[in-house]
Amino acid sequence: MMVWEPPGDIHTLMSGEEGTVTLFQLEGALLYVDEDDNVVGFDDVLNHTRVYHDFCRAEGIEPLDLDY
Repeated sequence: MMVWEPPGDIHTLMSGEEGTVTLFQLEGALLYVDEDDNVVGFDDVLNHTRVYHDFCRAEGIEPLDLDY
């Protein structure tokens, strides 16, 4: 399966006054390619987990256990 999304695409989540809990599920790797289809970057669950933990550490926040 292939998903194509143009660079700079913005997703805006909206909810009512009650708020929203959102779960984004990423399976496999998301590959970023240049105009010649060369892989120039990627995101996967390990990268997202590292970014989350780095953010929590920088902000002095105890990270949630998101393994389930």
